[in-house]
Amino acid sequence: MSSSRKRLIFLIALVGMSSSSQAEPGDKPPALGSEHFRAPPRPDTSNDQQRINLERSRKWAKLVDTDGERASEQIRADFPEAKVVQLVKPGMMVTADYRLDRVRIYVDEEGKVIKPPKVG
Repeated sequence: MSSSRKRLIFLIALVGMSSSSQAEPGDKPPALGSEHFRAPPRPDTSNDQQRINLERSRKWAKLVDTDGERASEQIRADFPEAKVVQLVKPGMMVTADYRLDRVRIYVDEEGKVIKPPKVG
């Protein structure tokens, strides 16, 4: 196939793609906060919930250097609403989502808590 024929096919495809879009020349992309572009809703972090989480964090800070399983039992007793209490070992992958019903406990290779557990 000659190079001029390749260029012609490319131009036809390009024109076809541009005519199939709904945007008119000079249209601006949707602005943040517009009906076409909305950020995902944030979890409820009211002042009461923040205060409760802060109190738990302070209490759970004492769990550093304890056994991860024992820390898990303590957290389940302190926070029965938690659906997930997860022991995170070195190298484990975790999701980046924030959940008010989850507590992650980071432990070392020996199963000892290495930093204060947190809700999220």
